[in-house]
Amino acid sequence: KNKNLGGLGLRRIRTFNDCLLLKWWWRFGAETHTLWKEVLCAKYNVHYGKWLPTLVGRGSKIWTDIINVALLNPDLHNFFIHNSQIALGDGSRVHIWLVKWIGNVCLKEEFPRLFCLSNNKHRVVRVFFENRGVADDWNLEFRRTLLAWEEEEVLRLVCLLRSAPDLCSEKSDVLKWIAESSGLFSVAS
Repeated sequence: KNKNLGGLGLRRIRTFNDCLLLKWWWRFGAETHTLWKEVLCAKYNVHYGKWLPTLVGRGSKIWTDIINVALLNPDLHNFFIHNSQIALGDGSRVHIWLVKWIGNVCLKEEFPRLFCLSNNKHRVVRVFFENRGVADDWNLEFRRTLLAWEEEEVLRLVCLLRSAPDLCSEKSDVLKWIAESSGLFSVAS
C-alpha cells in the first residue's frame, strides 16, 4: 500500500525481494574470506574461488530461493551478469576461459572451438601469466594439432590477450558493478 494509506510504500514487493536475493549473488562473488561463504562452499561442495553460486543437490530453503531467483527471473539474471565485471588483480581467482576478465569478453564464448580443444580449461590467469614464454607467449596448450582456421582463431586470441591488463600482485581480483559509478552493487540499481 501507499504510505498515505498506512502502507510501507513498496509498489513491487516481488521485484524488490528478487533484487534483495540477488544481492546474495553479489556478496558471493565480491566477498572472499567470510564465514557464511566458507560454510556454503563446504556444504554444497562449491569451489571457493567461484564468482557465481551454483547449487549441487538439494539445499536449504533460503539458499534454494537465492539460487532460484536467477532461474525464475532470467531477465534479472541477465541484467546481473551484464553489469558484473571482474577487475583483474593478482589473477589467482580468475579462470582464463570461464569469466569476463578482458573488457566484457568471456574467452569460452568468444572462442568456443579453442576452449573445447584446450588442455587447461580451468586454469587461472596467474598460472598462464607466470608460464609465459620469452616473447610474452601465453603458452596455450591444445589436445591436438590445430587446423588452419583454428590457427587463425589462435592469432585472434593472442591479439586479444596482448590487450589484457597486467597483473598486480598487491591487489586481489575483485567484482565490480558497472551499473553504479561506485562499482558496488545496490538493490536500487
